[in-house]
Amino acid sequence: AKICRRPQDSAFDANHFRREKLIFLSKPSPRWLSTEKLVWDDAGELFDDDFGYVSLTYGKSELQRFFTETLKIPVRPELRHYATAWKNLCLAASPDWQTAERKLKTILPRLADSQNEFSGSDWWRELKPQLRLWTDRRGFLPPARVYVPDHSAAVELFAGRIHIAFPPKPS
Repeated sequence: AKICRRPQDSAFDANHFRREKLIFLSKPSPRWLSTEKLVWDDAGELFDDDFGYVSLTYGKSELQRFFTETLKIPVRPELRHYATAWKNLCLAASPDWQTAERKLKTILPRLADSQNEFSGSDWWRELKPQLRLWTDRRGFLPPARVYVPDHSAAVELFAGRIHIAFPPKPS
């Protein structure tokens, strides 16, 4: 594959960066990634296993425009990234309950606040059947097997008898 030395060259093809692991990141651990696995801003521990954060290595430099405009790396994780992180948690064989709950406390409000933006999207239709709900018994179950209370009194009433969605809705 031919990669030109300068992005302004007419033959520069950003698709090489999408297909191949051509971007080196030194932090938090050294690795090579394709642009599909990158975002510019550090989004914290939620996506550490899923994405590399370009700004940790390249900081506030002129390269930000190259990464975000030329290579089309998103500045922040997109909504589909949050949904994918949720799916990955669901697929884990035996997820650490503390990690799962910490991550879900970030994922669920972000998706809930933006559901009108993605509810009709192709990626959501594809991911939705794979998503499970985390319960008070520290495990994922299909939505049909989980009670989602609308009041804290209902949580108290059914606690220990049925699987209750996490986090339970406050009164």
